[in-house]
Amino acid sequence: MQKKEVNQQVFFCVSSFLCESIGAQVAEHAPGLTDLICLWEKNPAAKVSNAYQKKVLHLLNQLKLIAKEVKGSTGYKLCCRNEICALLKRFRTPALFLTLNPSDFHHPLVGILGGLLPEAWQAMSLYERSVFVANNPAATAQFFHVMMTCFLQIIVQHGSDSPGLFGHSETYYG
Repeated sequence: MQKKEVNQQVFFCVSSFLCESIGAQVAEHAPGLTDLICLWEKNPAAKVSNAYQKKVLHLLNQLKLIAKEVKGSTGYKLCCRNEICALLKRFRTPALFLTLNPSDFHHPLVGILGGLLPEAWQAMSLYERSVFVANNPAATAQFFHVMMTCFLQIIVQHGSDSPGLFGHSETYYG
């Protein structure tokens, strides 16, 4: 899934004053770029071997790769930090931080979402459950989503008129 996201969401960024010159250089050195692609497809750890390849590599280094939509990428993390900073400016410093980690190895909902009966889940050893969780990432992600949604609706009661367990919730991030 992440490879598909990379292909769809990644783009290059160039400073405005370098845009025309880098565009012309990319057009000029297109065969060299193709050669480097072939070289790195054969051996991803290959080093450039001649002055022309070094020049093309320097050109590539001038391009900034932007991948803010690809989860786990540096751009995505930067985007998340910027969102948190914006929330801090808008709503002030949070009064409460919570870190939740629902236990997917112990909860029978993971097994149910993965197509097992609760009895079959209970009969599994911890190792068998961990293998099941590793082999069923969609069921595990659904479990996590259900648990977080329920926590926000029942415990925090975000968006409702009545206060939750910790009082009224103006906002949350997660």
